[in-house]
Amino acid sequence: MLKVMRKHAKYFYVLFFIVIITFVFWGVGTVDKTGVIEIVAEVGPYKILADDYISTYERMTKFYREIYKDKFTEEMQKELKKKVLESMVNDKVLLIAAKDAGITVSDEELQDSIAKEPAFQKNGVFDHDIYINRLMLN
Repeated sequence: MLKVMRKHAKYFYVLFFIVIITFVFWGVGTVDKTGVIEIVAEVGPYKILADDYISTYERMTKFYREIYKDKFTEEMQKELKKKVLESMVNDKVLLIAAKDAGITVSDEELQDSIAKEPAFQKNGVFDHDIYINRLMLN
């Protein structure tokens, strides 16, 4: 699956560009018809809700503040706002492109990928406790 995505990456980038341009002119900052749920962006059938955007932005801000400490400037924070939204839109675009291309991931492939992830391993072996702790941190 990853080989197919890598092979056709240039098509994904073109699709990203088209979708980003479209939502910039059409879908940013709309409000759902109920007037209660604020939508930051729409990408195809998917909506990026303000709550999701804010929590992701706050998590990333905290992450970069820990890394850069006093060097984390106002300008970096403004750029981070853009990058978080761009990343969330890219995730939705990839989801749409994968669905359109018929790319799916089986449960076994997902389990195998998680088990091989070095961040979830201890002494080269998958550790369930580390996995759960990482999920809780996110």
